[in-house]
Amino acid sequence: MNIIRTESDRSRRGRVVAAAGGLAVGCCLLFLAGPIAAGALAALPGDTTARDLRHRSALDGEQIVTLIATRSRAIDRYGALDWRRELATASVMPQGDRPVEQAAIDRATAQTRKALEQAPASPHDWLRLSILAAMAGDRPVAADHLSMALLTGADMPRLRCSVLDVGFALWGDLPGETRAATLTTLRHAWRTGSRNQRRALLVGMRDRGLLPLAQLALAQEDRLQAELDWLRRNRRPAA
Repeated sequence: MNIIRTESDRSRRGRVVAAAGGLAVGCCLLFLAGPIAAGALAALPGDTTARDLRHRSALDGEQIVTLIATRSRAIDRYGALDWRRELATASVMPQGDRPVEQAAIDRATAQTRKALEQAPASPHDWLRLSILAAMAGDRPVAADHLSMALLTGADMPRLRCSVLDVGFALWGDLPGETRAATLTTLRHAWRTGSRNQRRALLVGMRDRGLLPLAQLALAQEDRLQAELDWLRRNRRPAA
């Protein structure tokens, strides 16, 4: 009888210990989740605008201000990667005719660097850092960041047009290996893009004085001559 009682006591003590342990773990998880929940609550008013931003919809000034404010408050509570990226992007979005202020560029740069600490191999963040450096007038640094974007995989369909736009804008400051990688991206974009995308590439390079480079880099590509003929027929009117 004593043996049965002892085993019962042990079982009861085991259940109490297990329950206490489960309660401690639960409290710990709630403690850890607190900043996440607080951040999510602070971010909530800007979530609809953030979705519009991801879908590349046009945002008005009020939406941009709301997104900056909500993401700043959310990051103060919990530094989620997406909130950092949204704050960086919103910070330098044009608002009417006002130029983007240096303070906004600095804020976007700081958040992008924090995002890279969390995801150091993100081509999106390296490309954003390149654009921000160019906006700040530091072209050599922008060229270095573009090199990192290409090394981490920026030659992907969703990023190619942006990579080429930045690469050709910085062409004179790019080192040889980055130029070669940019031209590889150009050939991939030419082969996989639509007719309108190919024409947009040629127009962009022509407007930057890089049409001879396009002709050289794409000399072996199909449809080049046809698109060059189209470009000649659609010259910009003289100023």
